[in-house]
Amino acid sequence: MAVPNYQDLMLPILRLLADGHDWPTSKLRRVLAEELDLSQDDLRERIPSGTATRFAKNVDWSRHYLKRAGVLEAPGRAVARITPRGRELLDEGLGRIDVAALQRYPEFTDFRPKERALGATPASRERSGEVRPAPDDLNPEDAVREYYHRYRGRVTDELLERVLEQSDDFFEVLVVRLMEKLGYAGEDGQAIHLGKSGDGGVDGVVTPDRLGLESVYLQAKRWHLKPVGRPDVQAFSGSLDMYGAAKGVFITTSSFTKDAKEYAEKIQKTIILIDGERLVDLMYDIGLGVSTQDTFKLKQLDSDFFNSE
Repeated sequence: MAVPNYQDLMLPILRLLADGHDWPTSKLRRVLAEELDLSQDDLRERIPSGTATRFAKNVDWSRHYLKRAGVLEAPGRAVARITPRGRELLDEGLGRIDVAALQRYPEFTDFRPKERALGATPASRERSGEVRPAPDDLNPEDAVREYYHRYRGRVTDELLERVLEQSDDFFEVLVVRLMEKLGYAGEDGQAIHLGKSGDGGVDGVVTPDRLGLESVYLQAKRWHLKPVGRPDVQAFSGSLDMYGAAKGVFITTSSFTKDAKEYAEKIQKTIILIDGERLVDLMYDIGLGVSTQDTFKLKQLDSDFFNSE
């Protein structure tokens, strides 16, 4: 049989997870393949880029959407477990679970239109009443862009999850590398990780020039649910005073409260706040923690070429 698409795999995956055990992805793929009676040729079929098998990719996409709907959770890396919501969904006895069935969950509908690069957030779309069309309703050119932003959203979500799994020290070094790859160290400057006892509340420093005449100090907070408030940003501002600095970048995997943002905007120092969403967007753009799987170029006719004499 042909390799099932990711939506066709949703119900079989949930049924396997119904035993309540933690399922490593490798075991999930193996048992699914056996239950679906997939041949070795089916399992060897690769996606166009050749970097992975189609079946493995479809299982990953299915798990990703089910997780975003809250019907399964990931208690560890590459591990899946059904949630109470997932059991309730199974108990309905649906003949198929797909994207349409998952639309009932607010977490899923908030996640799906997360094409941040299009310049609008889910909240802003909700306020404006904008409804994103399905790719099948778009012309091929727009559909390619739509799928690209969906794919990007999945990768950045996974990227943030992996960052949160790491240690505080890893995150501090990551922040320093981010600033370096963004070019703020300059050709003759340097980016240094300072995070240690007695660092004065500063985790790194970037010197754009060789003499360090305009150093930018860094603060890194690897927080999950708790937002960064004004007191934390205020403390960072005090640390800048200790170093005689006027510029700083505060990066967190979480978010910033309204008071924290307003404080950073009002003070004379320049303190840039980067939350988790913007962090992984920057990492994606500069290739930090991600690698290029494939490249597509959209080309159009050059009218000038054909109109030239």
